[in-house]
Amino acid sequence: MRMVPRTVSKMLAISDDQQFVIGCTGCLRTLLAKGYKHLLHHSKKSVIGEILLLATRLLEPASPELLSVNVGYILIHVLERLDPRVSTELLMAVVKKLYRSRMPSVVQSLVALFARLLLKNPKDILALLTSTSVDSRISLKILLDRWLLHQPLFRGKYSKAVTCAALLQLFTMRDPQVETLMVITYNPSHSNVNSGKRFGLKRIEVNAPFKILCTLIRCVDNEAAAKVTQAREVLEAAQELLKPIAGMLGAMSPGGASPNHGLGAIAVLFMRLERRIRSRWTTWRTTAMWMPIWTLE
Repeated sequence: MRMVPRTVSKMLAISDDQQFVIGCTGCLRTLLAKGYKHLLHHSKKSVIGEILLLATRLLEPASPELLSVNVGYILIHVLERLDPRVSTELLMAVVKKLYRSRMPSVVQSLVALFARLLLKNPKDILALLTSTSVDSRISLKILLDRWLLHQPLFRGKYSKAVTCAALLQLFTMRDPQVETLMVITYNPSHSNVNSGKRFGLKRIEVNAPFKILCTLIRCVDNEAAAKVTQAREVLEAAQELLKPIAGMLGAMSPGGASPNHGLGAIAVLFMRLERRIRSRWTTWRTTAMWMPIWTLE
């Protein structure tokens, strides 16, 4: 693990090469996730200090947005495995960077950090977000605006799981600050917004719990659609594989597909398996159709 401080020190010295910094932050993220136990036997305080210094530098407003694509996950590993203490200045730097971020991958990384903190200390994090502001905007509104607009674009099992779990906790907490908060309802980068501006339409905001609920339903629906598509491809491939095998075994049998003959019995077995696949596909499709409703009960 001696390469961790060397990597961090080199990134601090060479911060102009974007490809180098992005690659090194990705490596640092993997090292912290897989080999964090080795850091406990080295100078942990100095390494953590350099990592936090690197994160602070990458979160500066003048730093390119793409350089922060791994910062959120690096901070998650540091806070969970090395040092659970987090400074208010660092969290506010994340909020300011999130306020000016537009790339879904960067927003995902920074939102995942707050999602993990909300799952661990929801009251303290909500108190911090509601008591601070950036450009006269409450930090909680900045976070939820970016979060809810980009949530359907998040990738990765961990990111989707932790962000959806944090949204569900925010929804069920019934906190007055969240209940009365208004968030935007659409992505400002979409073309229909520009067409709306030509006709004098104003940006519409909706109550935060309603937007959270709609986002969760959409995420569940997207996951169900993906599972159905994957199941359909597998079942179609299995059917195409079983049909010629069953036909060939039935033709090889002297009396056709007779259960009393060895090959005929195998052919009948394959035919029954094919019918079971068809019935299973119907069941999966129905389950995926009603899954969002079951989730809300």
